[in-house]
Amino acid sequence: MSTSQRDAQRRSTLGQRQALTSLENNLALLPARRQVLEAQRERAAVRLAQARRDLADTRITAPYDLRLDEVAVELHQFVSAGQRLFEADSLAAAEVEAHIPFTAMRCLLGSVAPAELPPGALDLGERLDLGAIEAELALVGAPGVGWEGRVVRVASGLDPATRAVRVVVRVDHPWRDARPPDHPPLQRDMYTRVRLSAPGPETWMVVPASALHQGELYLADGEDRLVRRPVSVAFAQGELAVIEAGLAPGERVVLDDLQPAIEGMALAVRRDEAAEARLAARARGEASTGERP
Repeated sequence: MSTSQRDAQRRSTLGQRQALTSLENNLALLPARRQVLEAQRERAAVRLAQARRDLADTRITAPYDLRLDEVAVELHQFVSAGQRLFEADSLAAAEVEAHIPFTAMRCLLGSVAPAELPPGALDLGERLDLGAIEAELALVGAPGVGWEGRVVRVASGLDPATRAVRVVVRVDHPWRDARPPDHPPLQRDMYTRVRLSAPGPETWMVVPASALHQGELYLADGEDRLVRRPVSVAFAQGELAVIEAGLAPGERVVLDDLQPAIEGMALAVRRDEAAEARLAARARGEASTGERP
């Protein structure tokens, strides 16, 4: 055999040995590859089972009756965890946050505060009888449209812009008696006017704020002569002044601004029944014709 043939046979033998080694290596790796494939198959099965459970959980059941407002997704759209789907409002109740001036709210809460506070009561609803406060809501710009409500809580802190007390008024079943367009239901973003009232612990006299002259009232005595009487004002609200002391029922208050106002001067007294009616309506929280409450 020639040298070239021997070298060719040697190269062929080496190639076959390398091929055999490669086959042996591949054969040795087959169990490991099988285990990897089995693990991938199990992981895919787990993902499939999780997807089936997620699909079964895509049915959303409301805990109570709702009215959809804004829907942020479409049918068959993929959504991720934490994505907002829609906004909805409860049909059972609607809440309005009314901003009440601090001085007015202080007088209102004073009328429903018990003589003695229960020991250990920290919640404001336990210390005050909020159910004694009557709440009426009126739709601004729509005369005659309103709802009866109740005060459920006083929010913590004051309004940062107006420094007013934030009182939450709840209207139960705002859709029950709805008759659009004459009487629409109370809905989100409606601008309403809230009137809160409560029976006071005692009866006070109310006069127009314009009748006060530096802490004095002008009165007409039995002989129609001017009497300047210092009075104590409990508080003022709008165009009204609540007199705490210094005025008795039946006394006649002079509403005109007398110039000059001399004690004992003769007066031409005339009873203004229209002014009395307006004063009584304002004291009850009502609005006279053409007036805003």
